[in-house]
Amino acid sequence: SKSGSCGLVLDEAGLSRWVDAAAKAGVFAFDCETDSLDEMTTMPVGFSLAVDTDSACYVPLSAPDTACIDADSAQRILAPLLARADLVVVGQNLKFDMHIMQNWGAPIMCAPWDTLVAAWLLDPERDSLKLESLGASYLGFGGTPYAEVAPKGTPFSAVPTDKAAPYGAEDAYMALRLKSVMEKELAGKGLSELFAGVEMPVLSLLARMEREGILVDSKALAAYGRELEAELSRVQRSEEHTSELQSPNTI
Repeated sequence: SKSGSCGLVLDEAGLSRWVDAAAKAGVFAFDCETDSLDEMTTMPVGFSLAVDTDSACYVPLSAPDTACIDADSAQRILAPLLARADLVVVGQNLKFDMHIMQNWGAPIMCAPWDTLVAAWLLDPERDSLKLESLGASYLGFGGTPYAEVAPKGTPFSAVPTDKAAPYGAEDAYMALRLKSVMEKELAGKGLSELFAGVEMPVLSLLARMEREGILVDSKALAAYGRELEAELSRVQRSEEHTSELQSPNTI
C-alpha cells in the first residue's frame, strides 16, 4: 500500500459533496480529531471522511493557518449522515468517535465496523492495536505516527493544515483498507457472525453505558453478595475437611 490522496474541505459545498458521496456509497470511513482525550467533554477540531481506499477528505473546524468551515454549519451537514442506521461507518476505535460526536450533537447511529475490534478478535494476544501497527501488519503501510504531526504538548488544532489534513485523511482511508483485508480474515476464521452479531452491537451498547451509567439494584446485589459468601464458606469448609482426611495424622 501507499499514501492516498487528500482533499481539504473548507466550505459547505465541498462538505456536502463528500457527505452525498458517503451516503451513496453505503459504507464510509469516519475519524475525528480532538485537542483532548477526555471523550465525555471534548469537541472535534476536525474530521475526515473516505468512501474508497485511495482518497479521503479532511475538514478542519479549527486551524492556525486557514479559514475553516463554520462548525455549526459542518455539524448541520454531517449530522444527518451519521444518523442513518442503514449505512455502515468504518473506523479505528469508533467508540471514541461515538462519544465525541455525541458531545457535538451529531450522534453516530450508523452500523459500526471497527478495525480495532476486528484486529483484537483476529489476534487477542497481539502486542499493539494502534492504527500504525495494524497498517504495517495488514497493509505493509503504517501511515504517519501522531507524534510526527503533533509533537508532545501541541494541540491538534495548532497543527498547520498541510500536516493535519494528510494525517486526518490517512486515518480514514486506512480504515477502509484494513476492513477490506480483515473482513476476509474474519470470514476465513469463522468469526464474521461473532464480529457483526455480537462485537459491533456491544460496541454501541458500551458507548451508551459509559455515558449513561448503569442502574444497580443494591438490594439484589447485596443478596447476591451474601450468596457468594455462603458458597465460599462452604467450599472452604469442604477443602479443610479434605485436608484433614489426607493429613498424616488422620492416615
